[in-house]
This record gives sequence, structure tokens and C-alpha cells, in this order.
Amino acid sequence: MLQHINLYLLFPEQKKSFLTLRLMAFSYGAFVLLLALHFCVEWWGKHRETQQVQALTLEVNQVGQRLAQIHQQYPMLDLKDMETSLRHLQEELDEKNRIFNLVFGNQNFSNDLLGVAKAAVSDVWLVDIQATTDDKGLIFKGYALQASAVQEFLNRLALQKEFAGLNFQLQEMKQEELHKEPVLHFIISTQEAHESQV
Repeated sequence: MLQHINLYLLFPEQKKSFLTLRLMAFSYGAFVLLLALHFCVEWWGKHRETQQVQALTLEVNQVGQRLAQIHQQYPMLDLKDMETSLRHLQEELDEKNRIFNLVFGNQNFSNDLLGVAKAAVSDVWLVDIQATTDDKGLIFKGYALQASAVQEFLNRLALQKEFAGLNFQLQEMKQEELHKEPVLHFIISTQEAHESQV
């Protein structure tokens, strides 16, 4: 009696492999798709950077052209020239400020003149006024037709508020001729000026 034995059925059943052809094809496809996506992103970024560089280059060129136009329009526009001009202007301003301070800085001298104007007498005229920097020393030199006019001038000086605290004294008075007319030459000074002369 013949008996057929199928040896294939006697082999143990083999497990199916995880890595199938379909799965490998899908994995390769996904990898290629990721590479393509990465390439597109990198290409887009490089494209944007190129556009930005081009825009900045265009802007720099426009600024350069504008500066060239300004330089052609104002050829003397030089940094050294500007610094020199600025220094000259500053020196001129300092000089004007110094003159302004000299003229208007000491208002007491103007007050002295105002006080002299208030004390004016018709027969007295001054030819010289001297004042010290502290305005305590004042010397008036002039001419008068009569001695009484000089005394009246002294009295009026003492009444002026601009000369408060000052003591005026007649230092000298002598007869002279002015344009062949007899006049009195006088010198009036404050007590401080008189003491400094002694």
C-alpha cells in the first residue's frame, strides 16, 4: 500500500515579515515627499532673502544717487568746512555776547546817567564823567556860569535815588575863559573818590 507524505505540510508555519514591499514603497515615497517639501521651503527662504538683498541694494543705490545730487547742488558741503564755519559762527556769537554784556551787563552806569540827567541845571554843563566799576567812585567835570549853579547841581545830585549813600563834594572850582567868555571850571566827586585821590 502506497502512502503519500507531503513534507511541505510538516514544516512549521512561517510568520509574515513586517517589511513588506508595499510598506517599503510607502516609506520611500514619504521620505522623498519630505525631501521635496524641505527643498521647497529652503528654496522659498532663499528666494525671499534674495528679494530682500535686491531691495536693500536698490535702496542703497537710491540713497547714493540722492547724496550725489546733494553734493552736486551744494559742492561746498564738506564736513571740515562745516566745522570751520560752525567754529567761526560760535566765535562771532561769543563776541556779540561779550559786547552785549559790556553794554547791558552793568545797568548801574545807565542809572548814574539817569541820575545826572535828573539833577541837570541850566547854567551847568558836564564835559567828563568818570565812574569806577563798583559805582562808588564818581567824578564829574564841567563848566558853570555861576557858583550858585554849581551848588544847586550838588544839592540836586544828593536828592537823586540813583546816588543814595554817596556823598558828593566840590573838589575844585576855578575861573577860566572858554571861547573868550569867563566861566567856572569845576570838579565834583564822591567822598570815596576824594579819599582815593589823597
